[in-house]
Amino acid sequence: MSVTSIREGYTSVEAGGTAELRTATRVFTVTTSSPADRGLFTWPISAGGVTIPAPGTEHPDDEAYSSGLPAVAKRGPGYFDVRVPYEAAADPLGEPADISWSSSERQVAYDMDLQDPPVAVVNSMGEPFDPPLTRVVRDPVLTIERNQAAYEPEDQLTYGDSVSSEPFWGAHAGRARLLNMQARTVNPGYGRSLYWRVRYEIAFRMRTPPDLPPAKSWWRAVLNQGYRFKRLVGGEAKEMQPDGILHVLRVSDSVEDRTLPEAEQGDVWLYFQECAEENWAALGLEA
Repeated sequence: MSVTSIREGYTSVEAGGTAELRTATRVFTVTTSSPADRGLFTWPISAGGVTIPAPGTEHPDDEAYSSGLPAVAKRGPGYFDVRVPYEAAADPLGEPADISWSSSERQVAYDMDLQDPPVAVVNSMGEPFDPPLTRVVRDPVLTIERNQAAYEPEDQLTYGDSVSSEPFWGAHAGRARLLNMQARTVNPGYGRSLYWRVRYEIAFRMRTPPDLPPAKSWWRAVLNQGYRFKRLVGGEAKEMQPDGILHVLRVSDSVEDRTLPEAEQGDVWLYFQECAEENWAALGLEA
């Protein structure tokens, strides 16, 4: 197939699209040497100093516009109309992140109620309930979704399920936990570069026991109980023979004793670290 002439109808940028995605069109007429030609062109094509561009080519009047795949319509033997679409999209990497808030629900065991001052949740003999009572707590969840030029899967391994070792979005170090990361590529078309759409979900554990430091907000609380126990004998804590009863123990010295004043009995909860601590500065998620 031999192209004998190309004429362009107009070249100016026309109004169209949206503020985020502006559009334009160039229209050409093409004649070929054979009436049987079907218009199976390989782009770009040129004749008489006029060129129909390949996809991804800048518009001659505005370099912000990039061409798409030309659309060919046969109008007669050896005669074709060709429409070339253009888009001028805003730089996706310059767009602000999408921010949203929600909450996640969990059941938490507790040994002090919410009265002021708090009252210990124990039976009439001063013993904690086993299993402990639980209540529903909802942690705030921050979702940050943004465009990135690149995404490293290693970030998921490094930061996933970690807690921030530094203050984050106004919360103390240890309060924020990275729950989830999702990433997908976006092809903007028209010859522009691929980019990544990345979503981060961060939960803030705000309601913890009042005597627990913020750095331990995400530590696991476990009731300290077992079959081996100590008892005060003559003012000395001595280990007793197991009696087959599951005892709730005081953390201070693992003593099972209700004769001491409550203030001296100590806590019945143990705390264990479950999430690694990481500095999130490299992620650039701060407000």
